[in-house]
Amino acid sequence: MSQTFLKPSHLICISIALAVFALPAQAETHKELGAVNWLRDYDEAIELAESTGKPILILFQEVPGCHGCVQYGQTTLSHPLIVDAIENAFVPLAIFNNQAGPDREILKRFDEPAWNFQVMRFIDREGKDIIPRKDRVWTPEATAARMVESLEKVDRPVPDYLRTVAWRSKTDGIKTAAFSMYCFWDGEAKLGGIDGVLETESGWLDGAEVVKLSYDSDHLQWPELVKKAKALGCAERIYAPDSEALKVTSEAKLYPMEKYRKARESDQKRHLQFSKLKTLPLNPFQKTKINSALSQRDVAVIQQWLSPSQLESL
Repeated sequence: MSQTFLKPSHLICISIALAVFALPAQAETHKELGAVNWLRDYDEAIELAESTGKPILILFQEVPGCHGCVQYGQTTLSHPLIVDAIENAFVPLAIFNNQAGPDREILKRFDEPAWNFQVMRFIDREGKDIIPRKDRVWTPEATAARMVESLEKVDRPVPDYLRTVAWRSKTDGIKTAAFSMYCFWDGEAKLGGIDGVLETESGWLDGAEVVKLSYDSDHLQWPELVKKAKALGCAERIYAPDSEALKVTSEAKLYPMEKYRKARESDQKRHLQFSKLKTLPLNPFQKTKINSALSQRDVAVIQQWLSPSQLESL
């Protein structure tokens, strides 16, 4: 009886085939869900919320979905700071609103319509809404604001990097002023560290170096901002945001927006420019706070404003 011998090339092909079939199946990915690692089991999410104390963020999403669903997944749900906050501050759970089985049961439990626009719900470990349901919240800024609100409602820590995204959704109470000092590099570093100051920029006004800044007047009152700027030596001239502010600051002028001129880019956030952190994709608020912390070499504050994935990339 003749024997059949396999050629070496045949053995190699068989080995490759066995190796391929031995690989574990790749987890199914959906563009509608973005870059977040979602749970898919409601009971598992409840158990995790009970063990960690974290609130549950439920995404009701059409999968596979329309162009708008995909766009939402690839923008808001892929925003790196939103993704970090969802995965670290919440228990993330995705429920498909166009599927039968367990997903349909959860839709009924929360009275969510099938085949609806994507909706985020924030619930506690008992399955109760933490904040009222709201439809058509789709931008990263508006989503971040809802996330901040829900965390504050249950007294959970709110990541500062998440607040920097939420600030973009705030319109009421944000005011613009300017302060003159001997050096706007130093001015940006000092004024940017004040709690309530959101963003700074180096520029020129009335022939002098100034720092233009935006601040949250609901959090930081104008007299307090002026007091702190003076204490930091950053108020040789004061340019108030409006006529109401002038009434309480007699030495101030009204901020003449049309006369302001932004300084060149090489003069912006000077401390950040000489740090390896400048390579990170930071938003304007992060740049302001981190530039200030770098001037003080305050590592703790720097870490405070970076997300986990940004820290990991360093």
